[in-house]
Amino acid sequence: MIKDLCRIGSRLSLNHWMRWAGLGFLGLLILTLVTRCNSIENDIQQRTDKDLNAAGMSWAKSDLDGRGRDVMLTGVAPSETSKMNAITLVENIDGVRQVSHDISIKQYVSSTFSFKQTDAKVHLSGIFPNQASIDRTITKAREVYGDDNVVNELTVSDSASKPAWLAGAVGVMAAMKVAEDFSMDASDDVLTISGVVESEEAKTLLLTQAKADLRKDITESIKVVKKGPTPAELAVEASRLAEIDRLAMLAKEERIAEQAAALKLAEEERLAEKKRLAAEAELLRLAEEKRQAEEAELARLAEEKRLAAEAELARLTEEKRLADEAQKIAVLERIAAAEKARLAKLEAIRMAEQQALAAAQKQRNLLVSCQANLNHLLDSNTSLFYDGTSTIKGTSYPVLAMLAVQINGCSEVLHQNNQLIDIQATDNNIAIAKARQSTVISYLENINGAHRGLLRMGQPTSATSNGTSQLTFTLSK
Repeated sequence: MIKDLCRIGSRLSLNHWMRWAGLGFLGLLILTLVTRCNSIENDIQQRTDKDLNAAGMSWAKSDLDGRGRDVMLTGVAPSETSKMNAITLVENIDGVRQVSHDISIKQYVSSTFSFKQTDAKVHLSGIFPNQASIDRTITKAREVYGDDNVVNELTVSDSASKPAWLAGAVGVMAAMKVAEDFSMDASDDVLTISGVVESEEAKTLLLTQAKADLRKDITESIKVVKKGPTPAELAVEASRLAEIDRLAMLAKEERIAEQAAALKLAEEERLAEKKRLAAEAELLRLAEEKRQAEEAELARLAEEKRLAAEAELARLTEEKRLADEAQKIAVLERIAAAEKARLAKLEAIRMAEQQALAAAQKQRNLLVSCQANLNHLLDSNTSLFYDGTSTIKGTSYPVLAMLAVQINGCSEVLHQNNQLIDIQATDNNIAIAKARQSTVISYLENINGAHRGLLRMGQPTSATSNGTSQLTFTLSK
């Protein structure tokens, strides 16, 4: 079978081979582009979903399947603002070209709250969007009416809108504790309150507070029913009067006690003044005795100080003499140390110069070796191209593969010396020469894996440069 294939291949002309090679290269290019597009779409979708989740918009879903860099957003947004924020966020993601959407807006119903008071019990019912609103309402009701008197029938609904009036309704519920048979119905559209109070003033006060808390129109049916004092209220009034009498008696007793305390305080102040004058006289006597003793002590201390100063002067004179001698010795030691340091520095400079020369020679040797290897590969092989074209011969592929290995092997020394490899072409036709240079660079980098950025096109020439200042290799005719 292999012989048959070889026989068929030998019958094909160069044009047939070029045509089949072109088709194969085109297929490889298409496969590369398709694989790259899928990778780009996956990357954009992953970053889009990550940014949406990080922004609290997990309701939004992205789709790029077969769309290139165009994103389709779907989902149910809680509001028009959330919808626009999601679209804006995705439009600002790097790599996204266009954003289209099929996002719908979630529909809400009004939250409701009903409060009814029956005897000592209060009944709470209605729907709220979250448990926090229910907890807030129940906590306030129990605080005002007592834990055992609150019956909770409130429920949570995802479709309920946020009750902007909730704080005001809770405030009205607390204020209406003074009313009897109080009831309230609240929603986004209406708020109705009813109950019984004892006076018009109480009714006006309650309505004023309710309107201030809710800041909306209120439908009310509060009745005013005046009542006489109850036995409990009479008992409270009697207790109040008795307390007034008790406080008056206490005030009288306190006034008498204050007068007695004032007389006692005056006597104590007189005795204290007498004691103060005696103490001042004693202090004057002691101060005089102290002054005389201090003068005698000062005289003694002055004499001791004079004698100590004379002794200190003698000591300092001797110390100065010794310090001057020590300073002279230190100067001589510093001079000797400086000379030693100078000699050591000269030796270090000499060693550094030797190392630098050795390193430079090593780099030159490496560059010369790289140039020699390149020359050997090309000098020992025939022309890489078909005559008069920039098409690489099939027999030249192994040579180019070895060239790529040699170029990558010289990559480190080229980078260290800021060098590139010039590719020269000797063909008399400048256009063909440049095309061959470009073809070889592209083939070595894209097919053989030569490191990018190491090769560049040199000016066409008929001579081959073997210098070490700039590496080069020449493409023969």
